[in-house]
Amino acid sequence: MKKIWIKLLFPPRCPGCDRILEPWEEKQGFCPECRKNVQAVGDRCCMKCGKFFRDDGQECGKEYCGDCRKNRHAFAQGRGVYVYRGPMKSSMYRFKYGNRRCYAGVFATDAERTLGDWIRRKNPQVIVPVPLYFRKRKKRGYNQAEVWAGALGKQMGIPVERRALFRLRATRPQKELNPAGRMYNLDRAFCVRGELVRGKRILLADDIYTTGSTMDSAAEELLAAGAAEVFCISICTGMEKSAF
Repeated sequence: MKKIWIKLLFPPRCPGCDRILEPWEEKQGFCPECRKNVQAVGDRCCMKCGKFFRDDGQECGKEYCGDCRKNRHAFAQGRGVYVYRGPMKSSMYRFKYGNRRCYAGVFATDAERTLGDWIRRKNPQVIVPVPLYFRKRKKRGYNQAEVWAGALGKQMGIPVERRALFRLRATRPQKELNPAGRMYNLDRAFCVRGELVRGKRILLADDIYTTGSTMDSAAEELLAAGAAEVFCISICTGMEKSAF
């Protein structure tokens, strides 16, 4: 009975367009139009960071994106569920700023469907969400990466450790900065409770992967605190620069 009332008060919404889903659409997670326009990353991605290769046929056979051929990452490997374009751009905005935490279950279901085998092969012992600075979290009311990590952990049966990683200071949005600025912006921005990660394989969870600087900075701190290995997963990932 409680579930029925919750469903009536908070009906399932399409993460792509935010309209209330019809009962027959709920199993798909998205409405038919958005499901058609939302693209899963799949295997057409960089084997290191998971960034999507453009789909004009010229990238076939490549293993690494331009960034990963030039730069070294702290994390072992990363993957994303969706390509950050089309309906997913507005979806991520609402999930992050519009209190649409209800989308997380759909994201987690699709993550298991498309990346479940990859996650099981990496065999993470714990999922750690990328944290928000406490003032930003208080203002927003929640951390979208933590909501995503919680839904994924429930879907995959993996414990989530929300206390392992925290931000020491506020940082500017990475998209506003050049590469050098991104590195400086995140310098000593994170701190780790080592007893919660020491010797463990970590799945680091965030909402959007673009340059990888946030994941790298967090992974470096986790490894320095004794984590055995760090893998990354994001709801959305960008495309290789040559795709724009």
